[in-house]
Amino acid sequence: MLIATEDELDDFNKYLNGAEGMEMLTADQAVALFPLLKKEGIAAAAIEREAQDIDVDRLLQGFARLARRHGARFVINAPAQRISRSAGVWRVETPNGVFEAPVLINAAGAWADQIAGLAGVARSGLVPMRRSAAIIPPPDGVDVSGWPLVASASDGWYAKPDAGKLMVSPADEDPVEPHDAWVDDMVLAEGLHRFEQAVTMAVTRVERSWAGLRSFVPDRTPVVGYALDSDGFFWLAGQGGYGVQTAPALSRLVADLCFDRPSELPENVVEALNPARLF
Repeated sequence: MLIATEDELDDFNKYLNGAEGMEMLTADQAVALFPLLKKEGIAAAAIEREAQDIDVDRLLQGFARLARRHGARFVINAPAQRISRSAGVWRVETPNGVFEAPVLINAAGAWADQIAGLAGVARSGLVPMRRSAAIIPPPDGVDVSGWPLVASASDGWYAKPDAGKLMVSPADEDPVEPHDAWVDDMVLAEGLHRFEQAVTMAVTRVERSWAGLRSFVPDRTPVVGYALDSDGFFWLAGQGGYGVQTAPALSRLVADLCFDRPSELPENVVEALNPARLF
């Protein structure tokens, strides 16, 4: 559900322009769906009723089991230290062994440009951006399990039910170097304050908080395909905040391109993802 104050109406209308499946709501209807909202602060609201949540952990574990059944091996604690190519084969040297293959898929997330640099491949301009979140308790006796995710039209915050509590994010996008991300306390506090302005509850306790990195290239579109300047170097990066959502389609595209098969995706989509656009 998207809500807007008077000051956010331009952002609200831009979001809805071309969006499919969005149903306009009155302020009363929005409050009925997310009862903590302040009715007087809602100038416009809309909801996508067909939207669904994804259990990320179960999805990833399912993918991992499927990969293992097909012979995949997961090697951890093995950062790439040296990458080279000789006689049509990539060689990646790590503290946990040396790995060789004719195709090197660069799916290193926030570190994708660093991997390209190690391999002597032109970088994509990828920028990791921190996104923070916190779990807070709802008011006593309030069941939030059936509530939708609600977001401010200006991307100042969003909140959704999470195991009987509320997950609130300041919707931050702060450019950072690739690292194991942590929360900036001031950024989180400012986001929680924006959330408080829209609801009838005060945030008195944060049960836990965390941060992650969402990585974007300049046009904010994923990069999927072979590098122009090095044989066998394949980009799979820049998924932004939609990596889990797009994983099934993008992984299928990777397999099709690596095995020189026709893709099920429309040709214009495949071209829009092609790394060639960035160089």
